[in-house]
Amino acid sequence: MASPPVPRPTRAPVTAAHLRHEYRTPVNHIMGYSELLIEEARERHLEVFIPVFQRIHDGARELLDSIENAFGENGWEGGAFREKLNATARELSQTLSSLAENLECAHRETIADLDAISGGIRRVRELTRQPADSADRIEDLPPQLPPIPARIGGGKILIADDDEASRNLLRRRLEREDHQVVEARDGREALQLLKDSPCDLVLLDILMPIMDGFETLARLKQDAALRELPVIMISALDELQGVVRCIEMGAEDYLPKPFNRVLLRARISASLEKKWLRDRERQKTDELERTLRLLEQAHEQMALQASRDALTGLANRRTVENHLDSRMKRGTPFTAIYIDLNGFKKINDTYGHAAGDDLLKQVANRLLRAFRAKDVVGRWGGDEFVALMDPSSGSVETGISRIAECLTDAFVVWKDGDRHGVFIGAAVGVATWNPGDTATELLHRADFAMYEEKLRRAG
Repeated sequence: MASPPVPRPTRAPVTAAHLRHEYRTPVNHIMGYSELLIEEARERHLEVFIPVFQRIHDGARELLDSIENAFGENGWEGGAFREKLNATARELSQTLSSLAENLECAHRETIADLDAISGGIRRVRELTRQPADSADRIEDLPPQLPPIPARIGGGKILIADDDEASRNLLRRRLEREDHQVVEARDGREALQLLKDSPCDLVLLDILMPIMDGFETLARLKQDAALRELPVIMISALDELQGVVRCIEMGAEDYLPKPFNRVLLRARISASLEKKWLRDRERQKTDELERTLRLLEQAHEQMALQASRDALTGLANRRTVENHLDSRMKRGTPFTAIYIDLNGFKKINDTYGHAAGDDLLKQVANRLLRAFRAKDVVGRWGGDEFVALMDPSSGSVETGISRIAECLTDAFVVWKDGDRHGVFIGAAVGVATWNPGDTATELLHRADFAMYEEKLRRAG
């Protein structure tokens, strides 16, 4: 029994946009490389070949016009289009052959460009021999921008395109504009390159294998580190819907193939300029934020210094007075403790004022340990100290006991390089604030109690 025939796989219909893309891509190569040849011929003193290069360029323009007409308002022209396209391609091929014969082997770069043009011509002729699918009408090319007066070079630009000839053509064009160029063959490779090496701009082809331009653009905009990077979409696929989709996804601009030199320069320059302006604004913002932080820190430091005694680091007299006012306004009972060191003048006279200042610093550090964080300890002046103690910090007797304990051990002072142990005591006076008392009255009672303590010990 005969096996049933195996059905032939059906091929998806080729749209006009994709077919137009297929034709325009090699024509883009021909036009681009011929433009480069014309420009470089002047630099290499090959002016004699410029008319021939110009004929190649004009022929490529005829090919492009034929493609535009074939997919224009009158629809697909079929055979007539192929015949005209094939005839123009044959003429270009003949011109190319005669030109290659007249070039010396030393002109290797020129010959390499001619090989790229030859490859484009071969691709056009191959397409003219393929059967055409039914095709839909597509939109015309967007209008070209007017020339800009100056160019902006020096940017680092990533070209993501699976077509090697397109990448090479675009790279050489950009390098002539003083840009640094990085190349990727697909979207996945482009994303990896951007993570490894930051760029200023991405030229992203829409039709690529593995990961196309749409998906690559989406991944870029999802990445917090890359979403601000400007992206210009490029493609010979000239569909308005695709352009709109790219812009809605966050693309900076769109460039059709083949590239118009003025349009290419203008849109790249505009994108780079906007990017660098954003970078400068971000840098200025960061600098401003850093300056504000420094000012805040300086203000805090100044406020701290204004509230502290310069020698001991304790609260200064003005700060203690402010705390007194604040506590009296709250109306909550508290205790003022007046502390006067005993024998401090003798320390100054014996060991010098430097030793005396160092001793005051040591006393201040010990007093801080004798009180709780909620209490206030300040230098009132000279060798006098004032502490404000809340009832929650414990009894007054306990506070006085801690003061005595912290002054029990010897202090160390220096004179002429020698170390000396000294002992110093203190007279302590205590007064509890009563509603209606002023700060002066409260401190006067504490000072009087301290004076009585001195008299008692002297007697």
